[in-house]
Amino acid sequence: MTNFDVLREGDDIQQHRDDVHEFSQGWWVNKDDDIPGVKEIIRYSNKRALKFKEPYVTPWFSTDDEAQFKKNMEEKFEVMQDFGWADPDNQIIYNFNSNGFRDEELTDYDDSWIAIGECFTFGTGLHDEFIWPRLVEKHFGTKIWNLAHCTTGFDYTFRVILALLDELKPSKVLVLEPVPITREVYENGKPEWPGDWSSEYWMKNIAGDKVERYVSRVKNYFALQHFLESKGVELVFISSDERHNIAMQSWQEQNSGFGAAARDLMHPGNHFHHLLFEAWKKKLGD
Repeated sequence: MTNFDVLREGDDIQQHRDDVHEFSQGWWVNKDDDIPGVKEIIRYSNKRALKFKEPYVTPWFSTDDEAQFKKNMEEKFEVMQDFGWADPDNQIIYNFNSNGFRDEELTDYDDSWIAIGECFTFGTGLHDEFIWPRLVEKHFGTKIWNLAHCTTGFDYTFRVILALLDELKPSKVLVLEPVPITREVYENGKPEWPGDWSSEYWMKNIAGDKVERYVSRVKNYFALQHFLESKGVELVFISSDERHNIAMQSWQEQNSGFGAAARDLMHPGNHFHHLLFEAWKKKLGD
């Protein structure tokens, strides 16, 4: 309780009103001295990066973990062998920079673009060289910053662009719209990603509510669009519906052979990323 929650006999009524007014203003007025700290916090992709602020390398990440790999090898060995994942020499390395992105350390380029989304842009269970941001980068000869992260939503997309646009100064931002089952909120200064998989009721419910999903999607899209326009940066966008259709096409065209699916057998494989690359070429007028 605050010192003005209870008005006692003999208290100065006007002072009480002034105290209440001052306290209430703090809920919606941003103090300038708070902003630099907030801007520093939101530069990091996830809680681990925010805590350690150092690059790291790992052979497993997200759903592409060692336990899932062993399970797939035990229960679906022929499939893993067909897709090339049973080969002991076919090992994935995830390289993360100090900000927690699957990319080199953030630095200046004469020209660069940003690629952002979630697992379908991050490249869960796939080698970095085969994912669409790298294919676009190689084709256009322009540095592509892959700022995507697994299990994130549109809140994350806007937050990361807000945090890093002025620093990276890209000429384009390529957004592969995340699936609508994840949100992002900050609790105690750390990002939390409520989703359908969450164990806490409020986290699961906020991600599953259809009204919340719709309002959040529209809000984030137009906020992102306006923000990029204000900075003179081009927004190039592939919707989640378009992405889903590309994934279905990918599986119909290639459902066997090397890289047909990601190592976790939960995410689409190399052909999907090639088709996404072709879609981006069309969006970019190539």
